[in-house]
Amino acid sequence: MQRSSHFRQKVVCLSEEVVRSCLDMKDCLAVNRQAFIDLAQAKAVVPTRIAIPYHDQNDGLKTTATTAAAATDFSLFKPAAIPHRDLMAIKLVSIRQHNPSRHGLPLVPATIVSMDPSTGLVNGLVAATYLTAARTATGSALTTALYQPNLQRLVILGAGLQARLHICAVATALARPIPHVTIVNRTLANAETLVAEMQAMSEPWVSG
Repeated sequence: MQRSSHFRQKVVCLSEEVVRSCLDMKDCLAVNRQAFIDLAQAKAVVPTRIAIPYHDQNDGLKTTATTAAAATDFSLFKPAAIPHRDLMAIKLVSIRQHNPSRHGLPLVPATIVSMDPSTGLVNGLVAATYLTAARTATGSALTTALYQPNLQRLVILGAGLQARLHICAVATALARPIPHVTIVNRTLANAETLVAEMQAMSEPWVSG
């Protein structure tokens, strides 16, 4: 009888708190810039994402359909790899519209599962809710810096995490504070909170 070999699988787990503390916006911009270059040069493998619709039974909908057209929320499975950099991972990201109001949880929770391409073994689990928001913001910031390097006014729709990170990312990409930022939000209180936070930060993201 052939005995099975024993192996040790080391998996690094990073929480949201750790990601927030160690994610530098300049590094995030640099990594995303390179990712866009790899994608443009056909060096990245990005298969079509898989979307699973989710129907919240508490919504009171009179349907049992599982089609995307009838869905209220989704869970998305987004794989990608950059072979020449020996990188492979899948991001699991969901949209749950009732999370903030019902559970005090993020609207778009996400997790990244990283693996070793040569063995297929998982080597990392990264809480990616903040990371997802940062990646989205850096995509906008890189585009802004490329096409509007002399930007003087930035208009932000909303006052949540995306709004905060967009202001920080755009200012970092421009390598200077933004002279004027206009925040458009449904509630004045949340907009005022965002303004206060931006003004209290030691990094001068906004100059006016």
